[in-house]
Amino acid sequence: MTKNNKLMSIELVTNVKDNGEVETKTFYRPSFTPLSKMEIIDKKIQGIEKVKSDFEAMKQTAEVIVYLYNNQFTVEELLDGIDIAKSGKIFEENIGYIMQGIESENETNEQKANLEKVTK
Repeated sequence: MTKNNKLMSIELVTNVKDNGEVETKTFYRPSFTPLSKMEIIDKKIQGIEKVKSDFEAMKQTAEVIVYLYNNQFTVEELLDGIDIAKSGKIFEENIGYIMQGIESENETNEQKANLEKVTK
């Protein structure tokens, strides 16, 4: 079994003071995400391909991230709490985490199938 024990986190800005100082809160992705969540994640990701604007795609991607973090924050809090310059990296890391796990699992299954063919 592939182990991916890296605990993802997102630090969101919760307030910007008059002097420009920011207050933040860090949220951690649960250490276990049941495979059953993949059905909803898959539907949301497929929906991204159908939207007409980049911002709508970003909002739907944000919905996936919020879902992964068990709704510890809202889509609005996510969009308002990350800097525009860091948004791509944050979204890529979190969505990439899901895809990496899926690809690793598929690769392991493929390797097992190949091994069975060779050893017969």
